[in-house]
Amino acid sequence: MLKSLQKRAPRKKANRLLSFLLLIAAPLLAFELFPIMQLHTAREAELRQDASHFLDLVDAEQRRIIQDIHHILFALTEAGVGSMDATACQEVMSRIRAKYPSYMAMEISDANGAVWCSTDSMTVGRVIAGRLLQDAASTDGIVTGQSMRSPITGQPAIPFARAHRREDGGYHGVIAALLDTAWLRESLTQESLPDNTCLLVADRDGTVLATIPDAPELAGRLLPEPFGPLLREATKGVAELAGMDGRPRVFAYSPATSGARGLYLHVGLDKATAMRPIHTATFWTVAIFLGLLLTTGLGALWGIRRFLRVREEAQHSARKVSVLLANTVDGFIEFDRDWRFLELNDMARTLVAQGRDLLGMRLWDAFPELAEGQLADELHRSMTERVPVDVEFRGPQTGRWFWLRAFPTPRGLTVHLLDISRRTMAEEELRASNERLSLALQSAQAGSFDWDLRTGRGHWSEGSYRLFGLDPESDAPCLESWLRTVRPDDVEAVTAAAQAQLFSERKPYLALEYRIMLPDGAVRWVLSTGRVHYDTDGTPLRMSGLNIDITERKSVATALQRSERNLAIALNAANAGLWDLDLRTGVVTWSDGMYRLLGVDPTTFHPSEPAFYDLVVADDHPVLRQAVQDVLEGRRPDYQAEFRISHPEKGVCWLLGVGRAEHDGSGRPVRLSGMNMDVTDRRAMEQALRDAKTLADEANQSKSRFLAAASHDLRQPLQSALLFAGVLQSHVREDRSRRSLMALERALDTLKALLDSLLDVSRLDVGTIVPQVRDMPLASLLDEMRAAYSPIAASKGLELHVTDPGPALAVRSDPVLLGRILRNLVENALRYTPEGYVRVVCNIAPDRVSIQVHDSGIGISAEQLGRVFEEFHQVNNPERDRSQGLGLGLAIVQRLSQLLDHPVTVRSEPGRGSTFVVDVPLAGAAGTSPPLPKPVVTADGQRRLAVLIDDDVIVLTGLRTLFMEWGYEVVIAGSTAQALEGLRDMERAPDLVVADYRLRGGEVGTDAVASIRAQAGHPIPGIILTGDMGSDSERDATDLGVTFLRKPVASNQLLAAVQELLGS
Repeated sequence: MLKSLQKRAPRKKANRLLSFLLLIAAPLLAFELFPIMQLHTAREAELRQDASHFLDLVDAEQRRIIQDIHHILFALTEAGVGSMDATACQEVMSRIRAKYPSYMAMEISDANGAVWCSTDSMTVGRVIAGRLLQDAASTDGIVTGQSMRSPITGQPAIPFARAHRREDGGYHGVIAALLDTAWLRESLTQESLPDNTCLLVADRDGTVLATIPDAPELAGRLLPEPFGPLLREATKGVAELAGMDGRPRVFAYSPATSGARGLYLHVGLDKATAMRPIHTATFWTVAIFLGLLLTTGLGALWGIRRFLRVREEAQHSARKVSVLLANTVDGFIEFDRDWRFLELNDMARTLVAQGRDLLGMRLWDAFPELAEGQLADELHRSMTERVPVDVEFRGPQTGRWFWLRAFPTPRGLTVHLLDISRRTMAEEELRASNERLSLALQSAQAGSFDWDLRTGRGHWSEGSYRLFGLDPESDAPCLESWLRTVRPDDVEAVTAAAQAQLFSERKPYLALEYRIMLPDGAVRWVLSTGRVHYDTDGTPLRMSGLNIDITERKSVATALQRSERNLAIALNAANAGLWDLDLRTGVVTWSDGMYRLLGVDPTTFHPSEPAFYDLVVADDHPVLRQAVQDVLEGRRPDYQAEFRISHPEKGVCWLLGVGRAEHDGSGRPVRLSGMNMDVTDRRAMEQALRDAKTLADEANQSKSRFLAAASHDLRQPLQSALLFAGVLQSHVREDRSRRSLMALERALDTLKALLDSLLDVSRLDVGTIVPQVRDMPLASLLDEMRAAYSPIAASKGLELHVTDPGPALAVRSDPVLLGRILRNLVENALRYTPEGYVRVVCNIAPDRVSIQVHDSGIGISAEQLGRVFEEFHQVNNPERDRSQGLGLGLAIVQRLSQLLDHPVTVRSEPGRGSTFVVDVPLAGAAGTSPPLPKPVVTADGQRRLAVLIDDDVIVLTGLRTLFMEWGYEVVIAGSTAQALEGLRDMERAPDLVVADYRLRGGEVGTDAVASIRAQAGHPIPGIILTGDMGSDSERDATDLGVTFLRKPVASNQLLAAVQELLGS
């Protein structure tokens, strides 16, 4: 029994000890768990606050961006950007594009929604959704459209739009802004969000616009069902729901009714991640407690004192852990009086330590860069004066902004540290946004204002002061200061307009246009526009908006009205009309002049492409359509076509259409516009001119044919006379008889020159002269002229000077034709210079030689200067003295200069002589060698046999007599057959054949030469002597290889040709 009791005693003691321990442990465990539960509850509340805080940050950023968009839309519409032309508008959009982020795009459309100006050329030509256009057109405010895919990035975007109107208030189109949801991702990359945080943005219908992290499968779809009720809530709130990944999250949400412009937004924090430190701390606290309890139970024999000490230490440790964990948002640091680190919580280690163990280190050793500056001064003041201090600073190593509060403690100093980088960045973004707004207002020559309509006072921006020419130091922003700047003529009208809009019409937006007088006397136009806030009874309370300088816009509008008025007058005077074809819509627009031009009634006729072609003559449809197609396909830059229409009153009329295509950014034609004008009278005049020219050409050709026929018929007897005169030279011995023969020869030479001139003119007119252009030395040509005309000048007592250009100077021309030009000019100068000189000089330019013929003759009056190149015109020869020629020399010069492209000019004064200038191009080579001298053959024929063929008996007789005088034996014939028969009788091959070209029976002289050569069996030299002026005779002679001479030919010229032919 006793043993049993003894055995039970330890057991009872053990039981009692266990009960004691349990009795002690139960309240201790409850004591430990209670603060942990409180910490858990506090952390959950803090988590909800954090979610709301991050939601407010994102919502504030979203509201700021949308507010910026509103400011931009107001500035652009009120600045009249929508009324600019496409080039000016695109320049403004380019400047905006450079200053604003990539997730924002601006577009300007016409009344049909077609975008014609944009910050991104890819969107030009697209059509804005009809609902957005209708909403914007129905109000003066800014409307928000349904979410859409951005045409630029393909990402979800939110459209905003405001109507821009014409000066008469009519709807003109919209200015739209697209906010790509990339703004959310771009702005949040700079925020320090907790790990595993999710964010979602949806429109008012619940369509998901963007998510963070990215969830492409959700974009464009409706919100999942658990979030539907949040979308329809009336106010912001916090809810705990399972996230898209199934993890429990704390969601702070902003429904569409209270968010930024109809957007739903929620931020979800991972509850498990956020509560993990609390759960970990709870686990270790309980584990430590149980360990201590177990240790206490095992060491119970060590005594209650030891147990109580352990429990006290555990309680102290738990309190320290509880204090540190209760403030996980802030960093806590404790310093001793020597500035050594005593304690740091986890947040402090994250913010400051950067992986280093700072315990025991001095602050100034760990961070020497903080030893000087405001932070060090404030910390020293708190430690020395034992007062709390607050300071904001930027960490030099991390670059992040912190708010610091220091409290003196018995051990030294306790510091609370809070990361405020997000707030600082938000403030900087706000300042940057204000700067961008200020820059936009400055570039638009605008300034903002805010009026308290009850007191008449308000606030003006710097831009408004600058716009009104006022000083912000001396001019208060009040009604009196503003009225002083308004031009006196406009004060009454602008005051009445303001009162009508504010009190009678109660418009939500006020717009006033008026003139102001600047201190320097300049007058500027200003548009004041803004939003008005009214009391519940309709009393206007305040107004805020913009003052915009619209002077340039007014000037442009005035100039445009003046230009349109002048254009209308010009088009009416020219019987023309304007048209415009929109290639995208097919809409055709006509001016009043077009209806008048086509004879249709604008009240009943509807312009269109098919209706227009119905008025065009059917035969002209292909030409007109081809002209349009050439422009649209880029083969021609401009459209131009002449076509006929059937006018209901005037009948068939000719129209000239001109136009130009407009292209979009991709080069595709989008519009064709131009003008049609009546050219019926012009076409009639052109036809009359063509008919008159045809008659003149026919008359001129008849004249040329007459001259050619007459000169041909006259050359034959003249040729005979020249030949017989040559024969008489060897038979006349007496001086008196020789003088008579010389007079006869001069008369014949004059007659020959006259006929040569007639021949040259007729040949030039019918185009039978073909230039043989080559490089030639100029010296030889001028030497021949000097030798030929020096005796004539000396006989008249004149000085003839011909410059020596040197053997190296060569020109590119036809030697024969250039020589004829210069001979005619020199002969003309000698003829009209009774005394003095005639000079031929050369002036060398880089690419040409100017050959000038000066004389000191009678000169030419101004009224006759323009006629000297006319045929048969002679200065001071009213009696028509033919010793002075026919007046064809200068006409031949002009025709030859045009044929050779050698311009001829003349300058002259009566009584002071004349100067004729011929410009001849330089040769390609540096020079051309002078021709070798021709071998001289005596006039002795040495009994050679010459065959003479001509169907004119007199000419043939003269040739026979002349050749026999020269020592030739001759065979004469009137045809080829006679010549061949005579040669057979002679039984001898001829040495020379001289034949006329045109023979009887249709024979030609070249065939006669060819037949004689065939009979002789070898080529025989030949000369074609003809009066024919056609090109066939000269071409046939050249092809046969015989010499070609035109009648009349003097005996000495014929002898020289014979000597050159036989001598070679």
